[in-house]
Amino acid sequence: LQLHELKEVELAGGTRIPTLDEVLAVVPGWINVEIKPPPSGQVAAWARAVSDVIDRAGATERVLVTSFHPGVVAWLRLWRRTLEVGFLFHAQQRLPLRRGWPASLLRPAAIHPEHVLIGEREIRRWQHQGLAVGAWTVDDPRRARRLRDLGVTALITNVPGRICAAL
Repeated sequence: LQLHELKEVELAGGTRIPTLDEVLAVVPGWINVEIKPPPSGQVAAWARAVSDVIDRAGATERVLVTSFHPGVVAWLRLWRRTLEVGFLFHAQQRLPLRRGWPASLLRPAAIHPEHVLIGEREIRRWQHQGLAVGAWTVDDPRRARRLRDLGVTALITNVPGRICAAL
């Protein structure tokens, strides 16, 4: 949807979908901003647009920008060096991506694998590379505790209250 169309969408309780500018203005803490894979030829434009909003808000110190698209991560690493970036990947991707191998070339601050891809060996390898590890989507409290015990840095969940209580 275009921005003017998004502004017309009413959410539960009568709220509206905020822009990134609006979120950065009211959320004082750390924020993970994910850039979805852009259309072909739009990598630089999407990465620049998001990073410009973050820069204008003076939020570079409290934002991690993540993407499944290696090109987005690479662009941000080359052109927006003050931003921390992370690389996302999932179990249905081809072997090099689902193992996070591009991270060794991209050198992000963090990787965010789908939680089913995380075990002791993987955590050790990623931590040895100096990467923070954020797991997604972790909605099971037992799995959350296991990942915490393995050394996962952050958990992405649909049920934050339940996961916080479990931890």
